[in-house]
Amino acid sequence: MSILNAWNPVLRTEQISRIEGIIDYKFQKSERAYLWEALQVITPVMTHVAGRYVKEGNKKLAIIGDAVMANTLAEYWYSNDNSILGDWGNLSGSRLSNEHLNKVAAEKNLVDCLDRPSDACGKKSPATLLEAIVGSVYVDSDYDMGAVRKIMIALGFEEVLHNVSSQRNPEVLGRPPASDICSIAIEYSVPNSGGSGQTVVYRTIPVSRT
Repeated sequence: MSILNAWNPVLRTEQISRIEGIIDYKFQKSERAYLWEALQVITPVMTHVAGRYVKEGNKKLAIIGDAVMANTLAEYWYSNDNSILGDWGNLSGSRLSNEHLNKVAAEKNLVDCLDRPSDACGKKSPATLLEAIVGSVYVDSDYDMGAVRKIMIALGFEEVLHNVSSQRNPEVLGRPPASDICSIAIEYSVPNSGGSGQTVVYRTIPVSRT
């Protein structure tokens, strides 16, 4: 049995326009109220809206948003020819941390778009709000990762999402400075042309001293 919230799950036109302007995305399914759900930092009781239950504020959408942002960032990391495994921890830790997402939410004035901005108190709520908005776009766009990439650029992630194939600066990925990197040689064998015998090949790769 559903418990209906007294709040009306409808956003003001200017509220929608402001958010769409910030994230550079126009919601396609306003009747599904995904954006309304994303803005529910606190929902005191379970709400039945647009054929689904919203019972934990925007937390479920935030989990979706967190996952697709990590996926988008991982695609960039993987496509960079100079990336190494250690870069991923540095990159995701700096760009997807609650601290950084809180900063982005503040700079983009996302908290001001809430009906009750005071609800967004606490250390993680602005980051959760940002993640939930990303999640709402992902669902609203029929799970289009291109839409996610577009709004991430609008939210300030353009330095890691533009011209991925041309990124060649290790510092972009949070790699240690050159003084902290040394090289090692790896020996391996490959077949000779024609299939006769093996050729020993040496390859030098960078590794971190730390």
